[in-house]
Parts: sequence; C-alpha cells; structure tokens
Amino acid sequence: MTTVNMANTPDDLKEHLSKVEESLSHLRTSCQESVTTHSPTISNTLEVANVAQPLNEVPKLSSLLSAHATKLGLVFKPPIAITTYKACRTEVDSLLKYAALLVSLLNQIQEEKEKYSSVFANELSSDGLSVLEACVALISGLKELVSFGEATETVLTDQRLVGVGFIWEACEKLTKTCKNGSSGVLRSKLKQTNRLVVDALNELNEWLENPIVGGGFDFDEEDIFGLSNDIGSDGEEEKAEDKVIAFGKLWSTRIQLVKLLVSLLDKSVPASKYNPKFSKGLDALNAKCLKVSEHVDDVVACTVYDANVESGELASKSLAKEINQIVDLTRKINNNDEKKCKWLDSWKTKFEE
Repeated sequence: MTTVNMANTPDDLKEHLSKVEESLSHLRTSCQESVTTHSPTISNTLEVANVAQPLNEVPKLSSLLSAHATKLGLVFKPPIAITTYKACRTEVDSLLKYAALLVSLLNQIQEEKEKYSSVFANELSSDGLSVLEACVALISGLKELVSFGEATETVLTDQRLVGVGFIWEACEKLTKTCKNGSSGVLRSKLKQTNRLVVDALNELNEWLENPIVGGGFDFDEEDIFGLSNDIGSDGEEEKAEDKVIAFGKLWSTRIQLVKLLVSLLDKSVPASKYNPKFSKGLDALNAKCLKVSEHVDDVVACTVYDANVESGELASKSLAKEINQIVDLTRKINNNDEKKCKWLDSWKTKFEE
C-alpha cells in the first residue's frame, strides 16, 4: 500500500491521508467484488492469506482496527499540533495495515468456502465490507480536521467521534459473526425467513376475515385510489368463491405449520463444524429455506390476489417439495440422530393431514 514517508506540514499530512484513503478505497472495492461474486479477489498488492486458523485471527484484527480507530479519534482532536503529526501518521498507517490484513483473511475464507460454507463466508465478507466503508469514511473526515483551529473543535468533534463509532460498530458485528460461526449465521437467516413467512401468513389471515376478490385492492393505473375496486353489478365488492376461501383456510393452517418448522429448525442446527460435508448441508438448507419463503408468498398471492386455486395448488406443490427436502437435510446435518430428529416425523404427519 502506498503511503507518504513524512508529514511535517498540514499539506503533507493531508496528502498522506489522501494516499491512505485511496488505498482503503481499493481494499473496499476488492471486498465489494468479493461480496458480489462470492469469491476471493486478488490483486498485485493484495494476496490471499494462508494461516492455519483464519477464524481465530479475524476477531484479533477487528479488535486492533477498533483500537487504532480510537487512537485516531484522540490524535486528530483539533487543533492538531505539528508535534502530533508523527503520531497521526503512525495511527493512520496502522489502520491501513490491519485493514489490508483483514481483507486478505476474508479472501482466504472465501477461497476455502467449501470448508466454511458459502453462507458463512459471504456474511463475513459483507461484514468486512462494512468495516472498510467505515474506515474510508473516517479517514475522509479526518482530512477535514487538518489545519482547523480550536474555534471549530465543537463543530467537528461529533463528526470525528461518530466516524470512530461506525468502525467500532462494524468491527463488533464482524467479531460477533465470526464467533457465532456458520451455524449461527444460518440461524440468523432462519429468523429472517420466519419473519417473511409470518408476514405472508398475516396477510392471508387478514384476507380470510373479508375474502374479497383481488384482496380488496385495485392496481389499475387509471384508478390508483381503487374507486372501482372489484365492484359487482349490484355495486358491492365481489366475494371470493367458496373453493378459493377453502383453499386459503387450508393453507393458513399449513403455513402456520411452516412457521413452526422454521422456528424449530433454529434449535435443530448443530454447532458449527468446518468440513465440506457439514458446510454443504448448511448451504443447501439455507437455499431451501429461501425457496420456502418464496413459495409461501406464491401460495398467498394466488389465493388473495389471483383467486386462482389451480395456480395456488401448483405453488403449494413446489412448497411441499422444498419442505420435504428441508426435512431430509435436517436429518443429514444431525447424522440422523433419532433424539434430535424425532420431532420431524410428528411435524410432517401434521403438515400432510
């Protein structure tokens, strides 16, 4: 990474900060590419790390970045005396050095994602990107403090400390993700899926209280206020057919069971193991749960908005297929342990009633 050797004047220090900001921006771009492509990014100045236990090193680097951000907040307190320029330069260089090491480690984890799982590697890269973005923002803000006197201290102090706080927050999130491990990340994803399922279920149940064709909404661009909202010849809204209502009631009960399944999966994901077999199972389970929320939405949309039982049945078959595969995957990642998997049989029997 390019840095300036000395910073004896305000202009020297500003130039130094600009160089470091540029280098951090390159690291941010590298991390962004990793998040987008789900693969390591390698450049002439940044190599993939090769350490035995990268997950042990990430929290250490996160802690070091937080510490040096704190020191930057102290040494850049305006007015910045020329006698502190050396300390300013040292802390800025340290932040850049540890940021580069962090990206290198995250690249290693991405390269070894078969061992760590894609869902975990991608979450770490995303958290790392947040750290880099916070670092770039802080250095950019610090440049504005150079040459300012005491009169501006009260105006800029909050800005400086907020920048430090963003790095603390991002580093804390990264450390938490790392310590929670791949299973912890999957549990977090399951909670997100559960919220989506709950939203869809609530929408269906609200419709069942007043089952109007089209859900009571009219999306005609020429009637954005729904004034002609499914009005029948007698001037009243058109009630959905009995078969559509019956289908909605059936799937209200079943989606409630899907919600239960996802909730229980949260407690059925074993502790993290970093080997290809286990990680492959986690990735597959994550992909299937994402599909579940999509298919639940489809079932609800076919019922509430389309009033189309045939389309709803097709969507429900796709949902049931994903559910069966989730049950099988949950058994596999628990090594078919009967104590851990017995509840799946009871749940599946209830779902298929």
